Amino acid sequence: MLRRIYGVETEYGITFSLRGQRRLSPDEVSRFLFRKVVAWGRSSNVFLENGSRLYLDVGSHPEYATAECDTLVDLVAQDKAGEAILRELVGYAQSQLAEEGIRGDIYLFKNNTDSTGNSYGCHENYCIERIEDLSRLESVFIPFLISRQIFAGAGKVVTNARGTTYAMSQRAEHIWESISSATTRSRPIINTRDEPHADPEKFRRLHVIVGDSNMNEFATYLKVGTAAVVLAMIEDRHTLLRDYQMASPINALRDISYDLWSKEPVKLVNGRDLTALEIQEDLCERAQLFVETHDVPEDQRHVVGLWREVIELYRTDPMALSDRVDWIAKLQIIERERERHGVDLADPRVGLIDLLYHDTNVERGLFYRRAARGHVRTVVTPEQVFEATSTPPATTRAHMRGTFIRAAKRPSPAPRSYNGPMFDLSPLKILIILAVIMLVMGPDKLPEVAQRLGAGWRALKGIQQRVESEVREAIPDLPTASEIARLARSPVSLLNQLADRVAAPGPDEEPTPSSATAAAPDDDVPLLAPDIRPSPPPPSAADWGSAPDPSLN
Repeated sequence: MLRRIYGVETEYGITFSLRGQRRLSPDEVSRFLFRKVVAWGRSSNVFLENGSRLYLDVGSHPEYATAECDTLVDLVAQDKAGEAILRELVGYAQSQLAEEGIRGDIYLFKNNTDSTGNSYGCHENYCIERIEDLSRLESVFIPFLISRQIFAGAGKVVTNARGTTYAMSQRAEHIWESISSATTRSRPIINTRDEPHADPEKFRRLHVIVGDSNMNEFATYLKVGTAAVVLAMIEDRHTLLRDYQMASPINALRDISYDLWSKEPVKLVNGRDLTALEIQEDLCERAQLFVETHDVPEDQRHVVGLWREVIELYRTDPMALSDRVDWIAKLQIIERERERHGVDLADPRVGLIDLLYHDTNVERGLFYRRAARGHVRTVVTPEQVFEATSTPPATTRAHMRGTFIRAAKRPSPAPRSYNGPMFDLSPLKILIILAVIMLVMGPDKLPEVAQRLGAGWRALKGIQQRVESEVREAIPDLPTASEIARLARSPVSLLNQLADRVAAPGPDEEPTPSSATAAAPDDDVPLLAPDIRPSPPPPSAADWGSAPDPSLN
């Protein structure tokens, strides 16, 4: 597939505490976080102007799904835009809490585990060619995903039966199958839920849920880009690929996560033993040949070169990747803290570093403090991220969705007064109109025409009221008639009055309520709140800095 569509869904962890003590439950703080969303979207599950989707997932986790992208730069910008949008919501929620006298701070983490052992994911979605036989995915793509931890892991201090140790991946301990339709009960590496959102005869959706949430945009760029290239090789039946199928994929996933420097091989079904580094090297070599001999997008050609660069550095000087690989950057901070204070991995200060690395607050989070000092390699500029908070990718269907949402949120024009030109009829004009009607219909037909018009209009009103009643039973959150009238005034209310006057009910008829008698709109209820859009970025990343922290030097 020459042009591939992909996207990323990220669940965030959230807490609210004062001096280390939790003040509100995740559900309570999430309600404050989504107040601004519900105010204009009337739901906690909405599409945004940039084509993305923002919603509150199971477990009160804010989740942001990027718009569909067909370039890696768009994807990275969209992913970082999600952080920026949620930061803006955190700021708004923080002010609301302060107004209500609730002291404390909201912490929003882009990680994958909480303190009680629960896991939440970062899911990747790829549009792939319709493949009914998943054997090539099992023999090539799953081993690729298992071994890519060496550059895609977010890092985690893990305490289990092995004691307290450091692992490359946060998700490795929470995956139980290779391929299945489950997502929470028994998480697989690949979820088989087939929602192509395209021609189902030609395409299917590949849903990868094994990945970690990356703070470093280079890691996001690399993990999605390399996956796209590997999928292109799998789809191309003329490309020869080795069978890397592992004898025990889930055990291999965890073993590789703990084997930081890729020293221990994993056993393959064919009897061979390969390390994670060797699997990545072999796939990278084949990818280099593939992009040289096939017409692939330029960014995928570029990502293969970066893939080779990372593999070489990982083999010779892995700590030099601290500016590109999250688990290595975090390990570097932890090791310096341990050396400075003589503590072990189980020390609470180490656990705090493990958590604060993922804090999305640019002044407090350890990742962003490293970025402010130039210790992080970037892919997109702050200006590109800011633009992505409100602008969808121009080359996918997300563009139409974002354009529609923007139009729907645009304030309506001022309602037209019935005293305006359309209904500014002088007595002379009315006489002329009546004269024309009499000439066409005859003077004796005028009362009959007026009566039929009124009766027909009353019948239409009855149908409208019945339909509205049924719709309101199905959709309780539907705006009231007064709210709709405030946004879309029209000549209908004038016709209502005309019908009621011309065709008044007889003595044996029950009067039909008129929509013109609806309650006056409540001007205090906003239908369209201001856009959820972060403030413009600072001139440079250096302005993000805060008080010096010796552990980051």
